[in-house]
Amino acid sequence: MFKQIATLARGRMTDSSPTVHDANALDLVCQEIRDAAQGVGKPSKEIAVGMAYAEREKAMSGLWQEGLS
Repeated sequence: MFKQIATLARGRMTDSSPTVHDANALDLVCQEIRDAAQGVGKPSKEIAVGMAYAEREKAMSGLWQEGLS
């Protein structure tokens, strides 16, 4: 008898899973869009920082070369 109740409970949980997912689908999609938007902005900032660092290194290299002359 207990096995049948456990099997019934597992079946109900499996059946309700898509319903819960469907009920929250819009919220899930909106959150995924927000996560993706954050992911796009981060590399752009990292590229800008890298370019600024390269420019600074280039300027410092020029000053160093002038000091040797």
